[in-house]
Amino acid sequence: LAHLEQAVAAGYQRALAVDRSNLDASVGVAEVHAMSGKAFREAGDVAAASTHFAAAAAGYERIFADQELWREFGGCADRSDFLYNAACACALAGRPSEARQALEMCLSFGLVTQEEIVKEEDLRCCL
Repeated sequence: LAHLEQAVAAGYQRALAVDRSNLDASVGVAEVHAMSGKAFREAGDVAAASTHFAAAAAGYERIFADQELWREFGGCADRSDFLYNAACACALAGRPSEARQALEMCLSFGLVTQEEIVKEEDLRCCL
């Protein structure tokens, strides 16, 4: 877990200090929090996992709410992946309504199927 925290502190946060609208760094922070949450969950530290899942969900939502950042995403595949990851983070953070909203948008791109969503353990609360 230390290497994930270093990635946030040393890499992504420094990039964001220089440019608050750095899309890669913003997504990276959210992804690292999601990975950290899963690692803490597996280690049995529910409180730390919850904190990281909440931070991941907030990070994804911040990006989506910023129209300038959202426009920087490439094509449908990038946006679909982002929305799928955001849905997982929201679900794991105990926010099924936001997760369902992200999934609906993700499905609209046609790159993820309902069958794939049903198989995703992280999204069980959304079914």
